[in-house]
Amino acid sequence: NGEAVTGTIPLPEAQRRAFAATQGTAYYKLETLPIQTDNGLREFKRDEIKHFTVECPGPDGKPVVITVQFPPPPIKMPFELETKNYIIKTDTADFVCKNAAKVMEQLYSAFTRIFRPVEDDKRPKAEIIIFDKEDDFLKYARGLGADVQKGHLGFFRTGPDGRDTIAVFKRRTDEFNTLSTLYHE
Repeated sequence: NGEAVTGTIPLPEAQRRAFAATQGTAYYKLETLPIQTDNGLREFKRDEIKHFTVECPGPDGKPVVITVQFPPPPIKMPFELETKNYIIKTDTADFVCKNAAKVMEQLYSAFTRIFRPVEDDKRPKAEIIIFDKEDDFLKYARGLGADVQKGHLGFFRTGPDGRDTIAVFKRRTDEFNTLSTLYHE
């Protein structure tokens, strides 16, 4: 919340090793973060922290600095539909959910006939989010740290839990343009 706090984070050995081996951004999945400061132990909730950095010895003993973020909570939308391979969410209309579900399952079927991926029952279903307004799409993307600017039509990302997410906004010209962006992503 804008306050810089410096202190020591008690990490279990497995977490310390995971952070030390990380390259790029790491994700912290627990709901609270205890930080031992000069004024005592403070508990921070995930919604109070945007990110933090951890410095710990790496595998070679040299200090490693990692930026850590909390993964965002799942987004809720008024219209949601779960299919065999996807969770589709939108704030536009129920028929948008149903149309996206139909065409994305058809696309998935075509891709799997060509590329034949290895089935993995533990892999979470991909999430498709269709925003009604471009501003809401941009706000969501920036909240995830995605490098999305005005004029971008959609993005794809794999989250810290392994879930793939495709996010787009519904373009006003016609539904085909929105679906073509989903196909692209």
